[in-house]
Amino acid sequence: MSELSYANTGAAGNGLPMVLNNYNSFPHNPVNRSGAEYPLLGLSPSIQRIQSQIEFAARTNYPVFISGETGTEKRSIASLIHLNRLEGKGRFILIPPTIHNQSQFKAYLESSLNRAKQGTLYLSEVDVLPQEKKDYLTTLFSQEEFQSCLTEKKVQLIVSCTESINSAEGNRQFLAKLLGTEVPHLELHIPPVRERKQDLSNHIDHILNKLQSFTTTRFTPEAIQLLHKYHWPGNVEQLQRVIVTLASCCNNNIDVEDIQNLDLFPESETFDIVEAVLSQEFSGFRHLHPGLLKALNYMSENFTEELTLADLSNAAFTSQSHLSYLFRQHIGYSFKSLLVQVRICYAKQLIDESPMMKVTEVCLQSGFGDLSHFEKMFKRNVGCTPRQYRQKEREKARLFATN
Repeated sequence: MSELSYANTGAAGNGLPMVLNNYNSFPHNPVNRSGAEYPLLGLSPSIQRIQSQIEFAARTNYPVFISGETGTEKRSIASLIHLNRLEGKGRFILIPPTIHNQSQFKAYLESSLNRAKQGTLYLSEVDVLPQEKKDYLTTLFSQEEFQSCLTEKKVQLIVSCTESINSAEGNRQFLAKLLGTEVPHLELHIPPVRERKQDLSNHIDHILNKLQSFTTTRFTPEAIQLLHKYHWPGNVEQLQRVIVTLASCCNNNIDVEDIQNLDLFPESETFDIVEAVLSQEFSGFRHLHPGLLKALNYMSENFTEELTLADLSNAAFTSQSHLSYLFRQHIGYSFKSLLVQVRICYAKQLIDESPMMKVTEVCLQSGFGDLSHFEKMFKRNVGCTPRQYRQKEREKARLFATN
């Protein structure tokens, strides 16, 4: 397959979206073709599922909804669907969420419809758009003329979001209107890197191979183990930055000490924020966005109560979509994930202080309303059930008493 090139087609050379040009024909052996995008790597069940969905999406021309955290391979998936389409050899047009001017956003989107003839129109991370742009998209997508234009021009519409439709509390209604119910659409979800650690070595090898003309640096087995332990809140984008930084600083094999010396990803960061919420002490986090700090303060005062993203949004005086973005961008976890970790940590404290306390009481006092959900989350985060953890604490208390 010939090399794919990118050309700047932003209005007046403003450098906004990049358009995939010089699309060349090739035998249809999908998912192994990354074009100029970062490839879809690994053999984990989730990646195999996505590969199958890419093949299906490329055949059907249905609108596609891709969800995944910031830094995951959403654009790679969109590009693969485009490259393997059975119909047309048109352009891959990206509409990024970073076009701030409303009139420019509107003009670019409308002109992109013509340029995407027999190609793909990809709207990236629409959940982080300001409300006026969401309203415009909702109106545009609901128009019969717009849907007819997509059909006539054989344009495949792909939309991505940082959260799934079911979990995007503040965007659920917007996404439902955007995707509609009359036209079938396909939903794909790319899990975060921390949920597919078995693929991490594939990514590391790929990134190092891309650098082989500049360096022969490799990681020691111990360094690889350390990389596997990290939770990678920035996902593949963060992984690439870290490896390139390490390769630029180390002439020999990269070991654990090299990683630790650069302090690229302090492992305690997420746990520190959990402790900060529990202790209501945020002096070490003044660098965070003011709205996020307000939300964290509100969480620290109310985490044992029923709590939603809407509650935090009201307390922080910011939109739910923007607050959700701030959680993932600055903390590396969604609001719900952090809330669960805070509650689990508090539950452990309750058991540590009172090993005889009933598990049901621990569940209620830590903010969980459902016992089965509490037990499931506790085991996922701690590695054992609440009863097993309580038994260990009872054994510790008994040993301490006998000594």
